[in-house]
This record gives sequence, C-alpha cells and structure tokens, in this order.
Amino acid sequence: MRPKAIEDKSYWLKHVENYKASGLNKNRYCVQHSVSYHKFLYWFDKLTSQSSSSRTVRKAADQANQFIKIKLNSEAKQISGSAKPLCILELKQGHRLLVHNEAILEKLFLLLSE
Repeated sequence: MRPKAIEDKSYWLKHVENYKASGLNKNRYCVQHSVSYHKFLYWFDKLTSQSSSSRTVRKAADQANQFIKIKLNSEAKQISGSAKPLCILELKQGHRLLVHNEAILEKLFLLLSE
C-alpha cells in the first residue's frame, strides 16, 4: 500500500499546473492521476481565481519568452544608420533594439539585471 500524499496547497498547485499542460479535460486528468475530482475542482477554482500581482509577476519572470514593455520618450530622435549603437539587443523574429543613449543603456541594464 502506497503512503497517502499530503494534500496541501503546493500539492494541488502542482496538479493544476500539470492539468493545464496535459491537454486533458478535468475529469479525465483526475481519473488518470487518481485524484478526487471534487477536491481538484475546489483547488482549481481557489488557485486560479487568486490574482495577486506578485504571483503574476513571478510567473511572468519565469517564462522564457517574456518581453519587457518599453515606451519611447516623445522627444526620441531618429538616429541615422551611420551612428554606431552602444548596445544591440537581439530579439526573436529578427527584431533588434539599438541603444544609442548612455542613460537609456544604464536603465536597460538595470531592468535586465532584476
């Protein structure tokens, strides 16, 4: 006889995450993982309805393809193609962010180091 798992918040959070990644419906997931359907529904609703900003920020930071939204100052000037950038940030799909201003470069380093 296998020992009973401790059914605390972390236990159910793991099941909710696994369920979301499984592609199964809730009932099928519970059957395949020997989980109480009614307990799963309770914890699923409880865990997915929590919308604390800190949890959202942590989750976003964990995602590898997450981007930082950058707003350009209205005073930003068009830099000619001949000016050599201080930094080039290579992004997905061939996009590039060229930084020509030292103050902006320092802010970018601070953002990326957080």
